[in-house]
Amino acid sequence: MADAVLPARTAFNLPAALKEAGLTAFVVCALAFPLVGFQIKDVPGGIDLVTRFMDVLAAGLYGFLGRMALIAGVQESDVLVDRESRRAEVRAKPLPGADLMTYATLEKRITASVPKWQVRLLPPARPLPSVQVVKANKEGDGDDGGEDGLVLTEDGQEAVDLIVWAAQRIPAPVQLNGGAQDVAVVQEALAARQVPVVTRTARRNTGTVQVSWTTPDTQTGEE
Repeated sequence: MADAVLPARTAFNLPAALKEAGLTAFVVCALAFPLVGFQIKDVPGGIDLVTRFMDVLAAGLYGFLGRMALIAGVQESDVLVDRESRRAEVRAKPLPGADLMTYATLEKRITASVPKWQVRLLPPARPLPSVQVVKANKEGDGDDGGEDGLVLTEDGQEAVDLIVWAAQRIPAPVQLNGGAQDVAVVQEALAARQVPVVTRTARRNTGTVQVSWTTPDTQTGEE
């Protein structure tokens, strides 16, 4: 009997997912506006019309997150919405072709669409980016850099920012592998933002520090 051929999983299309979820949120808000947006209350001397637009916004946000969750294969139990504190949290599932930057960008775009809410996306532990360091340009802004005048490159700083974002959402230390001086610069940048790290250093400095996840119970420091 021939082996069954499984269909290939298509890469996650972030723009299309955002568009579909946005349309869902629009429809939810349109339906909720006349039903939830206004409330008639009895007051001394008559009645009063009270607006409840935040409830409409909450319904739209829940529709947006719910649709995104459905597209991404997330269960309803992985979506938490707190209307009182205006916070939402989604535990994302691994998506084909999606790296940590995809999840960070998704969280940023959702947050921008609902500025009065705090939206937190918990990504899977995807591979972390490497970090580049170079000799500081002392004729530039006057920064002599960290270890022996080394500084993060522009891409290196973006990589550190992404590592910090992920480490704030995934309860595991990160491991730094590279030359001792290179590692020291990256370790200092991460420590300044309370990211626990484990370091493995070599004698040769190449300007590149490899970064990876460790197990949650790994002791931080140098191995």
